[in-house]
Amino acid sequence: MSLTSALRTATSSLRALQTQTAITSANIANAQTVGATRKQANVVSTIGGGVEVRSITQTTNAGVFGKLLLTTAAVSQTTTIADGLEQFYYTVGDTAGGSSPAALIASLADALADLSASPGNYDLARVAQMAAQTLASKLNDASDTVLETRLSADKALADSADAMNSLLSKIELLNRQIISGTVSGADVTGLVDQRANAIVELSEYTGVVVRTRENNDVFLYTDSGVALFETNARKVEFTKTNVLDATVATGGVMRIDGVVVAGENATMPLVSGKVVGLMALRDEIAPTYQAQLDEIARGLVAAFAEADGDGSDLSDMTGLFGSSKVPPTPTAALGTFVDGAVEAGDALTFTFTYGDETYTARHVFTTAPADADAYKAGVQAAIDTAFSADGVVFGAGRVAVDIDSASGAITMTPRGAGAYMAFAVTDVAARASDADKDGGLAAAGPVTEPALLTGLTFDAGTIGAGDVVTFDIVYAGTTYRAAHTFTGTPTAASFAADMKAAIDAAKAVPAGTALGSGKVAFAVDAGTGAITLSSLATGSGATIEIRNVTGSPAGDDPSRTGGLATGAAPISIKGLAGSLTVSAAVAGNPQLIRDGGINGSQYLSNPTMADGFNGRINALLAALGTSRGFSGEAGADPTGSVLDFATSSVSWVNEARSLTNRSVEFQTTLLSATQATLSSETGINMDEELTRLIEIERSYQASAKLISTVDAMYQQLFQNFG
Repeated sequence: MSLTSALRTATSSLRALQTQTAITSANIANAQTVGATRKQANVVSTIGGGVEVRSITQTTNAGVFGKLLLTTAAVSQTTTIADGLEQFYYTVGDTAGGSSPAALIASLADALADLSASPGNYDLARVAQMAAQTLASKLNDASDTVLETRLSADKALADSADAMNSLLSKIELLNRQIISGTVSGADVTGLVDQRANAIVELSEYTGVVVRTRENNDVFLYTDSGVALFETNARKVEFTKTNVLDATVATGGVMRIDGVVVAGENATMPLVSGKVVGLMALRDEIAPTYQAQLDEIARGLVAAFAEADGDGSDLSDMTGLFGSSKVPPTPTAALGTFVDGAVEAGDALTFTFTYGDETYTARHVFTTAPADADAYKAGVQAAIDTAFSADGVVFGAGRVAVDIDSASGAITMTPRGAGAYMAFAVTDVAARASDADKDGGLAAAGPVTEPALLTGLTFDAGTIGAGDVVTFDIVYAGTTYRAAHTFTGTPTAASFAADMKAAIDAAKAVPAGTALGSGKVAFAVDAGTGAITLSSLATGSGATIEIRNVTGSPAGDDPSRTGGLATGAAPISIKGLAGSLTVSAAVAGNPQLIRDGGINGSQYLSNPTMADGFNGRINALLAALGTSRGFSGEAGADPTGSVLDFATSSVSWVNEARSLTNRSVEFQTTLLSATQATLSSETGINMDEELTRLIEIERSYQASAKLISTVDAMYQQLFQNFG
């Protein structure tokens, strides 16, 4: 090697070492910087024996980085939900604490029990009134907390959209610089780190999937497949909700690139991230808790309702608890009676909801109602004998039907304040009777054992799809109501099977229990069409009788309803907890708790104002402990007393909070482990960088020594040629 070649090698080595020193020093400086990756110079030999830094690269691991993004989104989502549930937890406290609605209901019950023991004690009456006021205020405050949480979540969604747009714009700018720098051969590793950090920050709002292309280009998608960034940033839009009270089920939606990704009817819903957590909090979790609070309030209104005290059959009115949302007259207007619209054999059916249970009502008019009172009696009978899905009979005295003799206006009045807030009437339908549509089934009997009904003949040609046959079967002295809707024209065998199924499922009037299988056999002779029914309970003395057979053609006839029409929707109780109040009359005179009369003298239970009277107080205590139906959609146990429901609500909040906190802990641990793995794979190790710096120093010394040696040799050469 010539001296010139040696000098060229040494100087090129110094230049390369200078670059390596700068890179290593930068690595050391960024060792504690989150997201910083290790950079290294790629040194190659050149023609002539020199060296040069051809490029600067950084360590990456796309798989671990992708997991980091999804884990970051999961942590953000669960943390957001946990923060919201923490606010709800403050409204109930620990299950053993005394600040929850359940605990305050128990305190009110204790105060009433003390008052019952000494009903003439004014101070104890005031304590009971104050306990009721504390309970109402607690429900008001809890409802306010739910509203504030929803409003806060809605604002956070708007802020999230702005933040996502800002980050996407930043990513777009960095991406352009990276592509340009890569093409020109510039060092873009620092820019790549900045872009990666921006993507991680973006993943707090939604799960992000990253794909790379040539020249260090990237494109981003949400975890549901919607484009976030591809060459250009896609726009994130959020429709802020102007009104978001308890009556508003869902708020505004979020769109990315025009696609609804979060909120009601999202077409490509996000899977994880802060946005998902905020939407769940605003539109699902908070409304569910609000529904629980409202159901507690409704239960209190119902339990403390005031009934007439003089037997005048007045409707119950709100008593100790009330609300501006509770109308004074709980009457549902349901049409106008039409005289002559109902004929003998017509069947009227409708569905109504009372509390949290739905009942199916049906009445067959054996004769045309002579007047409004006769029609009212038929509708009232339909209500009193209506069945729930599990066969429970509604019963008498709970809903009163009335028809105004002058105007013909039809009304239904649920008895019991609070109950009518969940009262609705739907699916009113009527069918004209048609004897040809009974398939040959007709009234027959009674016959005793060996019970065998004969003389009926099946006629297949009379029945088509949608036709309905109804009848009562008397078995062993109990009347059961049966019905069947045909899906097509039956054969003799299928008619027998259909009628057997209808008989087995028939419900007792009014007990509601099903007749059941193994009691009655139904047969049709395929050749003659002869119908026979027989008792299978040999030795029981059972009798069989068929009554009130009605065949109805397919299709309902509005002219047959007698004027009864669909239209009674339940009075909304959404937000009831926020407006719950204690009667101003009781606040002025707490002894009304003992005496009644909150709604006037007709509602007095203790007209003589006897100090020792505790009958009404005991009735209130009994009502407070009475099981009543609550909404199954509220998330808490819908059975039991109002105290039981409130206790279940406390458990719901605590369980949801506990589960979410455990999820946060798990996801946070997973995120830490992922960050550690990524740091190990791509991060900066201080020991390695210091070792590398020492190696560079030694290489520098060697190159410097070589230059010094070459210089000395040149000096000696010049001296020799003097």
